[in-house]
Amino acid sequence: MNPHKSLLIPLLLIILASGFGYRSYTKTEHLITADLNQAVRRIVLQERELTQHSDTVLAYKQLNLTMGTPVTVSSATPAFVQALTLEALRKRAVLSICLSEDSCPPVPAGCLASDTVLWMAPGTDGAVLTFRGYARCTPWFILTQSDQTTAVCLLAASLLCLGYILRLRKRPAGLTAETPEDDKLITFGNLSLSQRDDCFYDEQHERLHLTPMQYALMEMFYLTEDHRLTKPHICRSLWPGKDNADETLYTLIRRLKPIVETHSNLRIASDRGRAYILELNE
Repeated sequence: MNPHKSLLIPLLLIILASGFGYRSYTKTEHLITADLNQAVRRIVLQERELTQHSDTVLAYKQLNLTMGTPVTVSSATPAFVQALTLEALRKRAVLSICLSEDSCPPVPAGCLASDTVLWMAPGTDGAVLTFRGYARCTPWFILTQSDQTTAVCLLAASLLCLGYILRLRKRPAGLTAETPEDDKLITFGNLSLSQRDDCFYDEQHERLHLTPMQYALMEMFYLTEDHRLTKPHICRSLWPGKDNADETLYTLIRRLKPIVETHSNLRIASDRGRAYILELNE
């Protein structure tokens, strides 16, 4: 496989891991907001001391007049805390109550907030209380509350895949997953002969597809010190007992030449018609 294309696999796994992780993260954010919403609604409907008692509303009015500015009261009201279904939120959530919608403060940094619930208490001349729930939720807290199992598995798979690819890239030239490091290699130019596998490897560490006779001739070139073979020597080795194998040898050389020149920096040259030489194609 092309080394650059092989990197697409871990990259795709990382993208998938990020997608699943982000989806789970945002889903947890929605769950926290939904829990705050239901807890606020329950408080408004069930806690009369906070919502329907006119003295409570009058007390907020008096605070506003005394302070000269809108007053908001925030506290971890026990009833509100117990109304939360997510256990992890109960130590982080508060209920905020103020007299009018305009006086509600902005959502503090690092917090998630419920929707604002308005309640007009009877006997208070139209005064409106606003209720909103807050929870301190850092990105890390949301991440730990979300289910990241799929994302972690995909990320681990991408790291394993990347490590495997890097390991293959560090192998010496001519070695692939199918050619162990202790394989005996004979290299000439950018072609390597593996005597263990009886095959040649090109510069991209891929097998060179040769017929049995083509491989036998190339092996003879590689095992000869000067890479020079005479015609009689080739004919006796490849076609023993055949009286005249010149035409057969010529056909073999003619078909082997383009394969060698296309997949390597070598060529097969003729030495005055008496011998063939495997040499660098410069």
